[in-house]
Amino acid sequence: MTAMRLATPERFLLLFLWIAALPGTALAQASVDVIGGEGDRIPVAVLTFGGDEETDQESQIARIVADDFRRSSALKIVDAGGAPMSGGDGAIDFAWFKERQTDMVVAGTVRKQKDSMEAHFVLYDVAGRNAIIEQTLSYRGRNHRRLAHRIADIVHEKLAGYPGAYATRICYVTRSADSAALIIADADGYNRSVLYQNSAPLMSPQWSPDGLKIAYVSFERKRPRIYVHNLEDGSRKVVASFRGTNSAPAWSPDGKQIAATLSKDGGSQIYMMDADGKNLRRLSDSPSRDTEPSFSPDGQHILFTSDRAGSAQIYRISLAGGARAERMTFDGSYNASPQYSPDGQYFAFVHQQPGGFGIGLQEIETRETRYLTSGHDDRSPAFAPNGKAILYVTKEKDRGTLAVISTDGFARSEITTYAHDIRSPAWAPYESHDTEVK
Repeated sequence: MTAMRLATPERFLLLFLWIAALPGTALAQASVDVIGGEGDRIPVAVLTFGGDEETDQESQIARIVADDFRRSSALKIVDAGGAPMSGGDGAIDFAWFKERQTDMVVAGTVRKQKDSMEAHFVLYDVAGRNAIIEQTLSYRGRNHRRLAHRIADIVHEKLAGYPGAYATRICYVTRSADSAALIIADADGYNRSVLYQNSAPLMSPQWSPDGLKIAYVSFERKRPRIYVHNLEDGSRKVVASFRGTNSAPAWSPDGKQIAATLSKDGGSQIYMMDADGKNLRRLSDSPSRDTEPSFSPDGQHILFTSDRAGSAQIYRISLAGGARAERMTFDGSYNASPQYSPDGQYFAFVHQQPGGFGIGLQEIETRETRYLTSGHDDRSPAFAPNGKAILYVTKEKDRGTLAVISTDGFARSEITTYAHDIRSPAWAPYESHDTEVK
């Protein structure tokens, strides 16, 4: 096993976290720490977009694109201040950018239509002195941030060779002194909206594979129950309300089933049910606590946390039946909260080492493990839909904040909020881009 960075996890769940964070107002972007691989990153300059009008929204497009690229371990932003042109249809001074060791330049224009915003952008290759992408995008409702994220996604895929995840969304739980809230926001923390708010704790939100629903746990009736919230019509449905614990919901890859931790028969075990709560069946059967299920992308296996070895460790069970649960982690006395990567080759988890809890990454085939973070209390890992970054909660000064680290460990950023505490982040699939939240 190789230790890339010191690792860490959070406590063996089941027990119900009082989840915190002020459903406050604006969110601000944070700085990005590049902690390796600088020589492999592609230098890119993003010029200010021109347009029909000089508005704050238009001037922000380039900044948002550049901020997105700063969170990538594949790209490096070059300061375009003082460039001979500011975007639009003018000629690019390739010699000027070449002198500043810039490989690529993004330029464009933005126009407001009657009910949308339209951006025309070009990606220039400095060495070849030619355009390698030229495209026009429009977005309903004049959402300039979403438009900028889409531009960043397209450029990133061309340069890095894999899709960006900038136009996706995240959700997380906050709690103030008197209420908890389930928040949905863009992947950079902006465009925040409250999906659901209650005075009782909320926990463990998980997006459905189509991005149209979120399953989560609410204590609003004095005990934990699992709800499914429909983002299109705003409806909520209880799918698990058994005696004892109802927690840790996880969607199957086809969205037709939900795995969860229930204690209805005594002891915490993993059960499977249809997405509407029907046809309940038990998956694990041990005298220990089994919790935190995560489906493999092919739907053939489930990872989960269990203390059957005397401490929290991660196991894998086949849904075909017949096979015993296979232990996956052996390094240390605490490994929990497994999350499969979108390609099924890895899982992220929380690991304890001297000094705190951190995020680890294990390759399933080889069992090689890397530790990506070394915070005092890092927890709740959630993969980006492209599998290249992990969203997690890091605790600072007794409050949880959001952070993102690339799976190669080379770029880390924090999403600063004004919430008192944050818990249980989840990253939406690509399919959720344009879903209106109601």
